[in-house]
Amino acid sequence: MSIKDYLRLTLTVIITFLGCAQQEVEPTELIRVGLDGKHGYINAKGEIVIEIKYDDICFFAEDVVAVKIDGKWGYIDKTGAVVIPPQFDNTTGFSNGLAPVQIAGKWGYIDKTGTIVIQPRFDNTSRFSNGLAPVEIAGKWGYIDKAGTVLIEPVFQSARDFSEGLAPIKLNEKWGFIDTTGRMVVEPEFAHVLPYGRGAWRVTVGGTKGESGQHIGSHYGLINNTGEYVIEPIYTQIAPFSDDGLAAVMVGGELEYSSYWNGEWGFVDTTGTIVIEPQFKEVRIFAEGLAAVKVDKIEEKDRVDAEGKWGYVDRTGKSVIEPIFSQATSFSEGLAAVAVSDPNDPGTKWGYIDKSGRYVIEPKFWEAAPFSGGSAFVLLNDRYGYINKHGRFKPAPKGFPPTGDCTSWTRLRSGIVVVTSNLINALINKKGEEIFKTYSRVGPFQEGLAIISSPVINLYGYIDCSGRTILEPRYDYPSRFSEGLAAVGDAKGGTYYIDRTGRTVLRIPYDYSREFYEGLAAIEIEGKHGFINREGKIAINPRFDDVGDFSEGLTAVMVNGKYGFIDTTGEIVIELQFDTAGINILPYRALRDIKFTEGLARVRIDDTWGYIDRTGTIVLGPRWEFAHQFSEELAAVVEDGKIGFIDHKGDYIIPPSFEWSARDARRDLLFSEGLAAITVNGDMGYINTNGNIVIEPTYAFAHPFYNGVAPVVTKYVETYVINEHGKYVWGPVRELSHRYATQKKQ
Repeated sequence: MSIKDYLRLTLTVIITFLGCAQQEVEPTELIRVGLDGKHGYINAKGEIVIEIKYDDICFFAEDVVAVKIDGKWGYIDKTGAVVIPPQFDNTTGFSNGLAPVQIAGKWGYIDKTGTIVIQPRFDNTSRFSNGLAPVEIAGKWGYIDKAGTVLIEPVFQSARDFSEGLAPIKLNEKWGFIDTTGRMVVEPEFAHVLPYGRGAWRVTVGGTKGESGQHIGSHYGLINNTGEYVIEPIYTQIAPFSDDGLAAVMVGGELEYSSYWNGEWGFVDTTGTIVIEPQFKEVRIFAEGLAAVKVDKIEEKDRVDAEGKWGYVDRTGKSVIEPIFSQATSFSEGLAAVAVSDPNDPGTKWGYIDKSGRYVIEPKFWEAAPFSGGSAFVLLNDRYGYINKHGRFKPAPKGFPPTGDCTSWTRLRSGIVVVTSNLINALINKKGEEIFKTYSRVGPFQEGLAIISSPVINLYGYIDCSGRTILEPRYDYPSRFSEGLAAVGDAKGGTYYIDRTGRTVLRIPYDYSREFYEGLAAIEIEGKHGFINREGKIAINPRFDDVGDFSEGLTAVMVNGKYGFIDTTGEIVIELQFDTAGINILPYRALRDIKFTEGLARVRIDDTWGYIDRTGTIVLGPRWEFAHQFSEELAAVVEDGKIGFIDHKGDYIIPPSFEWSARDARRDLLFSEGLAAITVNGDMGYINTNGNIVIEPTYAFAHPFYNGVAPVVTKYVETYVINEHGKYVWGPVRELSHRYATQKKQ
């Protein structure tokens, strides 16, 4: 099941959170969609049930949904009828009969008739639960009741909704809990808290705070509604409780990035009692009384397996199905998908076993999903389709859904398959027929073209700034256009260069190649990097561990963890002396983001950043926590955790005042056409060269401008292209949200 277990888990969590997976009543699934910058809803047949005409639209709550049109928000019902006319600056949906609304910069609450029942006087708000709602007043958070009376004074740095009688609050950078009277039930001592169901909260203790806010090297425990530990904070991982009342926990492990991995897994019950000692390499959740577990290295007289195998245990930890499988999933409808090595083929084949370990459906599938509603989605040879519990295969038409390392899928209760290629972007029915699709990725633009990807065939093409498709999606692994050419791949693993008409102008035999810059393109041969010219001939022999792209006659090169610069003849002109660690958290882009622009290049020395000139002389710093390249005579730098912009003298033109996170290290944070994307309160917008916000921060991500337009990603994971005024120029041909709402039949 190479359909990325992690992505499948992520999608499952999203579905469960939205109430889709646990409904006992057969749901009618509504999917939020966008078309040419407008939004609406379709049903599982692809029929439009709410007209696609709104500038924005939320998700259904209490039988209504918030919609935005002409800059104002209101509410409609499931038929699309207006129940509260658009009149508010913002809103977030109903809860307990009330919805927060924003008017003239302040927040209040309305009832289902649209009547203001709590006057707008708060800086920020959240939803009502347990009869109380968190509100922000003058930078501090407290709680009000449904009459708008402040019952818990605003003294907290942050506050969240009540759940089962407790609410997390933050004081002095630590989280604790209060009850509905405001009494401190648990003193602030936790780095992070998270509701975990069954009346429990996961708490994070210890560790250090990383630059992007994540907690590194922490341990986890669970507390109950009285603040007592149910599970002591001694575990390096804790999974949510399953329906069987057990939670997987991990001890030990190796710290990698911000979390522990490769520890030993066991299970605890809702009292925190260990019922199965930590001993397994990996586990799945308990389902139908059994859990899949992976035992470590197997050494028996008749077999040796250094990687370990999967089997199944019961609630006592007793092995009931011996560990003989390469992969295993949780039981569903009495069957579990398991994988075994095929001696005649590389890789593994999937089949289905019952609870005795007997094969009900023999291993013959390349991919296999759990059973749901009596059928399972599988890949047999090169065809996707459905099987029943007798193994009868019903194929889908060829090409549905796509395959590939970045592709995943999940299935809704109606049998509709949601296809994912980085974003959820297509719906396919049981016949494999496409109900709704979109390009899953757009941008950024370079030389007037942007890469698009098709969810249905998992290939890439190019569009221009008007949204017109220039080259249909038919390429693998595309690069941006540069100097009139783009490097693309084909299904046979070959690499070649195309021009803007799609004509092949150069085919090369190397492992890897990139765009041309100043007549040279980086290539890789047997792990070493060099450059070719536009005729495909090697111009600089591959001898470097990594290389950048040429700019202003120079490019960065790395050997043994240090980088310097070479010229277009391959001669080293600035010695390899600068640190590569921390350049970019995306290793494959590290040196690509180090280049000379406007006569200067950013460099990292020890733990600080500065700038050198073309002779290698340090002319600015090093004194910044991070630094970006110069563009339009300004460069973004980080000081005290904030982003500002300096000129060529190192003087601040825009003081450090914008948010900085790890993602900013891996994006083009620069001025382009007089605008730069910045982050405020977690959302991205644009400033001008005076530092004034000219496009409000409302986006999840924002790319640089090119030819007056820029691709942006909304909070609903939808990609659009805006102009310099922040107006949609065009949206995806069709775009699916990464969420969908469920409505019960009446």
